[in-house]
Amino acid sequence: MKLFISKLSIYLIFVCIVVVTPFYPPNNYLRFKDTDAYFPKEFDAAFRKKIYKPNLILGNSKVLASIKRDLLEQLSGKDFYQLGYSSSSLENTYYTLKAYLAQHQKVENIILEVSWFSFNDKRTNTKSSHLHDMFRFLDKKAQLEMLTTTYVRDYLEYYYSLLVNTKPIIYNENFSSRFNYKKTSEIAPRVRMDRFNKVFPGGIAGINKEYLEFYKRIIRLIDQNNINLILFTAPEIKEFVQLQMDRDRILKIYQETNQISRKAKYFNFAPEGKFFPRNVNLIFDDSHHLATPEKFTYHFYQTVKQSLE
Repeated sequence: MKLFISKLSIYLIFVCIVVVTPFYPPNNYLRFKDTDAYFPKEFDAAFRKKIYKPNLILGNSKVLASIKRDLLEQLSGKDFYQLGYSSSSLENTYYTLKAYLAQHQKVENIILEVSWFSFNDKRTNTKSSHLHDMFRFLDKKAQLEMLTTTYVRDYLEYYYSLLVNTKPIIYNENFSSRFNYKKTSEIAPRVRMDRFNKVFPGGIAGINKEYLEFYKRIIRLIDQNNINLILFTAPEIKEFVQLQMDRDRILKIYQETNQISRKAKYFNFAPEGKFFPRNVNLIFDDSHHLATPEKFTYHFYQTVKQSLE
């Protein structure tokens, strides 16, 4: 009997540590991993250091490769955080915004990149490690909400990796290690058809119902907090756009967002879109990532400046 009680006690202590630690992580957890998937310094300043900026840039790698935060600040006279995350889903974006509001309460403008594949769960996916980064900055209600959508295995692996990683982190300055910003050729790269067909069979991106629901949650959060929202689709090469068979169906969701939200406006900068920068010599790293974000940022700002509050 004593042996059973001892084993049970050890088990309960272990369970308590596992359950409680994420809610009240020790200081060595309070840091962001240094990867080229995002701008760690931006997240560190926004969340760990709690330095307030009233405007946010959100999305996946397309927004990281198209909007230069410092240049946009210079042009607009407004302070921004670049909080995009490579390949992240709309679920990641929702919890990033939710966590920022929990820390700072007030946001004036959000720039969110959305595209043909934003609802595709192969091209974008929910990054568990990023969710756990955001977890500790959410209010308790949102933490419990997130726990119902993430896997216990990923949850434990993430905190274990932080526990054993004691090396000091030197944050990188730019999301650039995977892109060749020194390109000078204006010839657009071709679409890798083997990869395209694997991810988008028949040229169909589709609409993941969970991601659509998180998109709606983002819009509701925008309205509840009276935030000005600029939705935009970043430039892509023409060949890539022509392969998108259900493009109109998906872009219609963004075009109709202003009908359900008085604070939202949508700008399509992709080929065949109304705001495509035809007179700007853009250089692409691949079919949907820019290698010349400076050029696009100028064009972007001139287009949306009247919509920034």
